[in-house]
Amino acid sequence: MAYGVNYNEPFEWQNQFQTPTQVPDVSQTTSCYVAADAIRSIKPELGYELEHELGCGNGMECNVANTTIFNLMDRHMNPGT
Repeated sequence: MAYGVNYNEPFEWQNQFQTPTQVPDVSQTTSCYVAADAIRSIKPELGYELEHELGCGNGMECNVANTTIFNLMDRHMNPGT
């Protein structure tokens, strides 16, 4: 056994692309309305569908993961990519 590796045991790959099952804590989220306002400050022609894309289209305020917001910003700022 070299360097603590037993070469006689099967090797299992870790799934590094697995979606996390935990909900981000509040410090990693933003209000859906604040996020929508930030995206609309750059692209004002976006309508109510933006809140729906953020997952808060039911008229109630919720928090959205910041990574989701950044992905939507990228998609709306770079259409066709």
